[in-house]
Amino acid sequence: MNVLDPREFGRLTAEGRPCGHYDFSLYHGLRFDCACGETHDFKPWMEIVNELPLFRFIVACPDGVHLTVVKARWNRDENLRELVAEMGTALPHRRAAFMEHQQGVVGRRSDPGSEE
Repeated sequence: MNVLDPREFGRLTAEGRPCGHYDFSLYHGLRFDCACGETHDFKPWMEIVNELPLFRFIVACPDGVHLTVVKARWNRDENLRELVAEMGTALPHRRAAFMEHQQGVVGRRSDPGSEE
């Protein structure tokens, strides 16, 4: 997994949408590598920052500093097989600022008259 600079991470995940559209309990108990360097068991109460296309989502680490993009991989029978970490970032003391930036990027992309 690549651990990226927060700006690059924000740019690459800007097309996400706010959560609440998907049932994440399907992933309960599956393990994934986190940007913090640890491996976590996914719990439905974990904070999902954004949903991304193609069964990907951003999970906030319990440490409150790291974010990880996780992709759900499915087998042929469409049974969930694993969660794979694609990239992550560390946001020490700047997590709230990142969230504001993320919402701003999404808002500007949907406004055809704005410049980026």
